[in-house]
Amino acid sequence: MYKNIMTAVFMLVMLMMAAGVIFMLRNPIGRNLPPVPQVENSAPAALANDSQAPAAGGAIIAEDTVCTGPDGVYMSANEAESLAATGECGQTGAVAGEARCNTYSNTWWLNLEPNEPKVGCSPACVVHVGTKAVEVNWRCTGAIPPAAPGSGASGDTGAIVATPPSPSADGGDLTCADGQGGSMSVEEARALAATGECGQTGAVAGEARCNSYTMTWWLNLEPNEPKAGCSPACVVHVGTKAIEVNWRCTGLIPPR
Repeated sequence: MYKNIMTAVFMLVMLMMAAGVIFMLRNPIGRNLPPVPQVENSAPAALANDSQAPAAGGAIIAEDTVCTGPDGVYMSANEAESLAATGECGQTGAVAGEARCNTYSNTWWLNLEPNEPKVGCSPACVVHVGTKAVEVNWRCTGAIPPAAPGSGASGDTGAIVATPPSPSADGGDLTCADGQGGSMSVEEARALAATGECGQTGAVAGEARCNSYTMTWWLNLEPNEPKAGCSPACVVHVGTKAIEVNWRCTGLIPPR
């Protein structure tokens, strides 16, 4: 009798073990676990909850975005706006409108409403992500926009275009006045533009424009070392004959 009971127990244990083996073969460990999510190009943990990395292609316009700098440094649009209210930018005017991240130069560009506007200019505060330095870029074009309808202005844009050899009506060179009875010919402006800072930056090419409101010649430059998103000009002051380079950077990078 005892032997029969032991045999039955042994057979029951063997059946249970066999059932366990079959179950494990049909259901391997981890088979039904959910897949581990894959994260690529994630922002730092401090930014992951409320920020996103800037989209490829240059410009982003949103308050909760970030702009990358050297060595993976990040700066949010909100931080850039706070910095833009200080230093040279804060003294020049107030930030208004959109903010753009230039992912190639690692800078934030924020439109400025200047306290003292300059004709033909649309200033921006440039915030460098890596150093947090701020500077004003006036983004002047050298040309004056036409007068608005009903403004009572004459509608004279103040800009003339001369492309050598284009003489004036009397057979001489086109000139730009200095507001005090003097003037400077386009040829003299080109000669000055070949010297100093302008000459070191690049070569004069293409058209020249006279801004009769600022009494300056603006001559396009082909720079020796181009800057992305910039179209430099040599600015020649008629009255003083001083020259300077205006890079006319926009803060935007054309798509590649």
